[in-house]
Amino acid sequence: MEFFLFVLLLTLVSFSMAVLCYGLTMRFFNGSKLARYILTPLAVVGWDFLVVIQDQTMRWVLGLLPIAALAALFFYARKKYAEDPEPLELARRQNGFTPDRKMRRYQKRNQKKSKK
Repeated sequence: MEFFLFVLLLTLVSFSMAVLCYGLTMRFFNGSKLARYILTPLAVVGWDFLVVIQDQTMRWVLGLLPIAALAALFFYARKKYAEDPEPLELARRQNGFTPDRKMRRYQKRNQKKSKK
């Protein structure tokens, strides 16, 4: 049972490290493919190696760090962007394009066509 939990921990750690490293390379290296293809596997394999070589208690602590970091980022993003509108909706608002304005334009256009 302990081996199964250890394999599950390594799987979650690998996924968390891959997501974190991919996000950090996108943020700090402006989406460089070379950085993504080199740094992401190095970070995942390196962190897994650190987890594997530790003793029993430290193994779980090091394993839970990237999982906790990913969970914290998820909850931060969920809280920050919970009330924000969609990007397209926000762009329309900034340009002064609202559904009411669209409806008025549509009605004016149809009135002009019906008069002809």
